[in-house]
Amino acid sequence: MPEHGREKVAGWLLRGCLIAVAVSGCVTGAAEDGATLRGDQAWAHGDYEEALAEYRLAARRGANSGDAHLRVAHAYARLGRVDEARQAYRRAIDLEPDLADQAVSDLVRLARTAQQQADRFALASALEAAAELNPDVNFARLAFPLASHYAANGEHARALVFFQRALSGDSVPEVLYEAALAYEEVGACEAALAFYGQFTEAVPTRQQRDAGWHIGKCSYDLAQEYRDDGDHEGALTLIQETVARGEPRTHLARAYYEMGELLVSFARCDEAVDAFRGAAREDPSASRALARRAEHWIDQLRFGVSFGDEEGRGVMEGEESPGGGPPGWPEDLEWAC
Repeated sequence: MPEHGREKVAGWLLRGCLIAVAVSGCVTGAAEDGATLRGDQAWAHGDYEEALAEYRLAARRGANSGDAHLRVAHAYARLGRVDEARQAYRRAIDLEPDLADQAVSDLVRLARTAQQQADRFALASALEAAAELNPDVNFARLAFPLASHYAANGEHARALVFFQRALSGDSVPEVLYEAALAYEEVGACEAALAFYGQFTEAVPTRQQRDAGWHIGKCSYDLAQEYRDDGDHEGALTLIQETVARGEPRTHLARAYYEMGELLVSFARCDEAVDAFRGAAREDPSASRALARRAEHWIDQLRFGVSFGDEEGRGVMEGEESPGGGPPGWPEDLEWAC
């Protein structure tokens, strides 16, 4: 074939290839547009499963725009498939970072729907996803149910993060009470008591019964910490709160007894006698060991009768017990009465 003939054929082939590539691109683009259009039509008719299938098809066929994946994510969200929606939103944002606000808005809307349906797992998943995309997202009204979800599942430390968000708005009694419970569960009784205090100020007395048990328990536990740290005055105030609440019943005899010891250290001897009487009265044990010790205290404080030893043998009047106080007298307290 002459040279010019070969060049002509090569030109035809090149043009044919270019046309084929263009046609192929057009076909692919048309297929994508067609799948997106069918998806939009299905969405308009409320057929979200069909819409999702078409949107996924459009995305698989090579759509490199974030919009295609955003449609997929939105369909997953509409169907309540939160984890899959989260993944699709991430793909969309990777392609087009400006879509982040739209994704967060969709996820918060999904969380509200989950709250209305009492689906706390979906609520948690949607808000976690929204917070991952935008840590500063404001969902104060949804923070409380999310915190309650974590608390109910034993994730108290995690719950506190969202209780704090919820408390940044109006501190309604329910939020205060559940936040106090979460603080108590993680051993932060000082913070718990502050919230229990706000709760009891906000509700009538008849609604404070359960809170009273927790206040008594937390006060008792915190009193032990104060006493260990040498703050006997603070410990006395707290142990008096436990006694005043009368709860927990299982701690009450011991609380009276420790209150008596602390009062003795402050030379408040008459009050100490009353406290030891309370310990003797409230001792629930079959052996009544604490009650007997309390009664020995009363005899010592009222009549100057010396304590017996641990086996019950008497100590001669005027003879000091070890340490200058009665047997078993705590080393951290002074014998003041």
